[in-house]
Amino acid sequence: MSEDNAEANLAQEFKDYLRIISNEISDPLKEQVRINSECTDRMFGVAEKFDEDLQKNIKLNVAKSLSDLNEQVINIYHRQQADINKNLEIINHGLQKKIESYEEKTTQRLMKQRWIETLIIILMIALLFIFK
Repeated sequence: MSEDNAEANLAQEFKDYLRIISNEISDPLKEQVRINSECTDRMFGVAEKFDEDLQKNIKLNVAKSLSDLNEQVINIYHRQQADINKNLEIINHGLQKKIESYEEKTTQRLMKQRWIETLIIILMIALLFIFK
């Protein structure tokens, strides 16, 4: 019996030893689990903040890009308008020169016709006086 008692005592001591080791291991592990949980919570908080900041930055970048594009479109429009105005001025100048040339030719033609008409009238008056 003493051998059975000795084995039972040894088994009990071994169980107590395992319980003590288990407590000594589990308490630090519990603490580490708590620390890991806090770190994980902080990481999720940082990730959420990063997502929020990223979305804000994306919105700001998109808004800035749209503003830049609008400005570029306006600049292109102004350049095109300036080019069109310049071309219209060139065309207008050319047309003005042609109109002036045409007016001058027309005036000269009309003056020639008036001179001819005036000469004819003078000749007719002269003939009237001669044959009267």
